[in-house]
Order: sequence, then C-alpha cells, then structure tokens
Amino acid sequence: MVCAGGHPGGGRVDRWPCSLRTRRLQRSPGRRHGPQRGRHPACDARHGRHQPHPGGAAAERRRNAAGAHHRSKRADHLHGACASGDGAVRRVRQHPPDRRAVCLEQHRERPADHVGPAGMTAEVMSAAPPVAAPATASRLLAGPAWSADHERLAEHCHRLGLRPEGGEWLLRSLQDSGLGGRGGAWFPTWRKWALVAQRSQGRSVVVANASEGEPLSAKDRTLVELRPHLVLDGAVLAAETVGAREVVVYLSRGARAAHHAIARALGERRDAGVSEPPIRIVRTAHRYIAGESSAVVRRISGGPSKPQFAPPSPSQRGIGGEPTLVQNVETLAHVALIARRGSAWFRELGTVGSPGSTLMTLCGNVGRPGVYEVDLAAEVGGVLQLAGIRSAGAAALLGGYFGTWLAADTLPHLPLDAAALGEGHGASLGCGVLAVLPEEACGIIEAARIVSYLAAQTAGQCGPCVHGLKAIAATMTRVASAEAVPADIDRVRQWMRLVRGRGVCRHPDGAISQLGSALVVFADHLGAHLDGPGCVKRHNSGFPRPPRSARGWR
Repeated sequence: MVCAGGHPGGGRVDRWPCSLRTRRLQRSPGRRHGPQRGRHPACDARHGRHQPHPGGAAAERRRNAAGAHHRSKRADHLHGACASGDGAVRRVRQHPPDRRAVCLEQHRERPADHVGPAGMTAEVMSAAPPVAAPATASRLLAGPAWSADHERLAEHCHRLGLRPEGGEWLLRSLQDSGLGGRGGAWFPTWRKWALVAQRSQGRSVVVANASEGEPLSAKDRTLVELRPHLVLDGAVLAAETVGAREVVVYLSRGARAAHHAIARALGERRDAGVSEPPIRIVRTAHRYIAGESSAVVRRISGGPSKPQFAPPSPSQRGIGGEPTLVQNVETLAHVALIARRGSAWFRELGTVGSPGSTLMTLCGNVGRPGVYEVDLAAEVGGVLQLAGIRSAGAAALLGGYFGTWLAADTLPHLPLDAAALGEGHGASLGCGVLAVLPEEACGIIEAARIVSYLAAQTAGQCGPCVHGLKAIAATMTRVASAEAVPADIDRVRQWMRLVRGRGVCRHPDGAISQLGSALVVFADHLGAHLDGPGCVKRHNSGFPRPPRSARGWR
C-alpha cells in the first residue's frame, strides 16, 4: 500500500504494508533544556528534524523516564528476569485532523520490562477506511505540532483559550456531561465533587492522582508528560469548585518524565502570574495500591501509602483532617475541556451511558502497543484494528490486573460502553488496559503470574490479603508449573469465595476477580496443567513483566 504522508518539512510518500499510515518521530540530538532553549534559534530549529538518537545504550538509560523500573530480579520465580528496553522516551505533539489518533508505540525490536513511557516511540497514526466503526478520538492528546517536550503554557492557552473560573455552574455542567472517573471505578465525577463541596468550608484539599500503580497502564504518565497544563487546569477548577485551599499532584517516584513535566509547568505558571491555589508535588514508592484514595491521603499526610481502615472516607476526613477530593488526572483533563467547551460538546462522542472519549493502553499481541485515545461508542474490534492485532484467536485481559479475561470470539463486537460491558459480560473498562494474550502464551500461567504479583503487593493489614491471596498464589504457582492436582483448583475456588468482600480495601477482590475469569475462559486448557502432560507453552512469555516495587511505602 502506498500512502502520501504529510510532513512538517513538505510532502513525502511512504510505503507501508498495512492499513495504517505511520510517521515515526524521534527525539533529535543535542536537545536543550530549561533556560537554554530559545537562546540559540539556529540550534533550536534543528530540533524539528527526524534524526537518530546519539550516545548509545548508556546515554539512553540516563534519559529513560522509567529507568527505576528496570530490574534484573523479580519478587517470585514466575516473574523471572527478562531483558529491559533501553529506548529513551520520545513524545509527540500534534494537531490532528478528524479520525487521527495519537499512539505512543513500544519498540518491537526490544523486549519491554513493562508497558510505560520507557522504550516507547511516538507515532501519529491516520487510519485508512476502517472495517469496524472508527474508534479514534483526538481531544486530550490533541495539540500543536510535535515536539520533544511537553506543551508550554503559552501554546496551551493559545490553543484552548483562558481557563474559566470554577464554581457551582461547573458541577451542573459535569452532571449534564455524564463524565465518570477514569481511575478505574467510573464513579460520577459531579457527585464525588459535591460530597467534598458540602463539607469544605474553604478548607478542603484536591489531589491530582497520577501514581498509576497498574503495571500494564501508561495512560496517566503519558498524559502528564504531554499535557501537564491541561491536568493542572482541571485540578485548579476542582479546587475553585469545591472550595479547596490547596492542590497536590501525586506521582510515582519512577515517573521521572511526568515529574519533570509537572515541575516545569508549575514554574511556567508561577512566572506567568497565574492566579490559583498553592500547588505542590508529592511522590510515592511504586506500589500497586499506592493510588487507592485512602492510601493517597495517608501518604500525603506523612504516612505509608497503604489503605486505611474505613470509615471515614477521604471526602469526609482526609489530609489534615479536612475533606479531600482524590481525582485521577485523566478525569481532571476532561474537566478542563468540558469547562471550556460544554457538556453538549463532550457528549458528541461516546454513548448515552458512557459519553466522551477515554485513554487506553494496548499491549501484548498487537503490532503497535501503546496509549490510544478512543471514542467510547466504539467496539473493542475497532480499537484492536488501530493497534494491529496479530491473531484473531487470542483472548484478552480488559481492565488491567483487576480486570476480566474475555474469550477471543467476544472481542470483535464487544462495546466499550460501561453498562453494556457490565451487564453483558461482567466486565469493566477499569483503568483502560486492553492486553491481548500472545498466541504462544498460556492464559493460566499469565493469570497465575498476575495473582502472584498482587499477593506480593498487599499492605499486610488484613487476613484476606496476608493469608488468602498468599495461599491462592502459591497454589496457582503449582498449577502453572503442572505440579498440582484437580483438588488444588477446588481449594482455590473455595478460598476465592472466602476472600471476596472481606478485605480492608478492594485489593483482594480485584485479584480474585481476574483469576476467576481466567479459570472460566481457559477452562478447556486447565486440564493440561492438572492431569495432562503439562502445558507446552509454559516456557513462553506473555504480557510485559511488572516493575519491581521500590523498598518501603513512602
């Protein structure tokens, strides 16, 4: 197929053997940072050229935004050592026309330690006439022409206009828009804000949660790296609406590029004299449960990032004993757009029950893994077309490590609408992960790996986590290694029933939900691990391995 591709420096013809036209964008050599940028126009002009990266593997590692995640060891033997990518972060800013999507694509020539900004290149993708309904959207990731750094405040304001002031009108607009939280629960945003506003009295706190503990997700870090001012606008609007005295941006320590982008953006806003509440950054150790709302409050208050025993909820008593709104950064970015363009504009995409667009991270058995912005009216089949699914017979995990396994034959026409997913398939979009199982990988082994990781990520505060998940993980490790008997699976199912609904937080429920769906979807293959010769796929890798968590909980 021959596609004529637009190019910043003029027209160009690219030959691609697939249905999508891509333009690979790389960071240019000799990149300048901070105050130096702009002092040398001739040098800065060269930054717009597509040139290879200099410096070799060592220089790449120094520029790697998630270098702290690359480790040679794992918490258990199911998470064995694997090679990690050395690619630097390459990002894109673009102003796409209709039906163009932004994708941050992982290097295919290097095995990835985990799905995230590290080892990814940026691509601008333009779809040929699709077979399925168009899945692309371009709102959160729309912007000016591509660059190697985040969108500056002047560019942001020129593109979107000045931010309006928050207030009660925004609560009504959010209610009309139908915006649900994009952190995983999809709780109505306006209702969450109203609970805090009722108790605030000018003393509440707003937290922009970008910790993103889900190992397969990269959407929040990507958004913060590319559009920090959009996130900050949403956080300030929230503070003005609920009457907050302070805004806190909550990040994982491994998200170095995101931290750099937010810090630079805050400096730009201070220099410009933007009128807004005080904003500070708090970082935490990379832990799966560090982003749970009560764990966020506990960490910002000076304690470990472990969930607290409820009640009260953070909306009642959070940081400093004051009502606290903990909101995912993607949700806040949507708020910043709704405040400028209105609820009717937001509803132009999506369905009645799930309006708007959302960010999704695609990985596994796809040709172009990465972060996509998709229309919530689309079907999973349309999203997989964009990412270039490699095998039509592969099952997938929707929603990340707390998600649901889905059989291959359900994927093509599976809706992204929340109600349809829940009622028809018992699933949820969750944190927006769609991980397609490689053809050569085993779903039982992958499910065992995930539950083993989650068992190691517990806060150690309740029996269902300390004893229940530990026993389930140990038994599933034997199953994955074909060292178990049928009675072991019966015990696992019994333990799952005992664990459900009894944890301090949702951690044990999420872990067994993923495993329970795997035992259903891969039931026909389970026999090979119990009373057969063993699984022939047991030595093959499945999804990217999760990062090893840092020591401690702060």
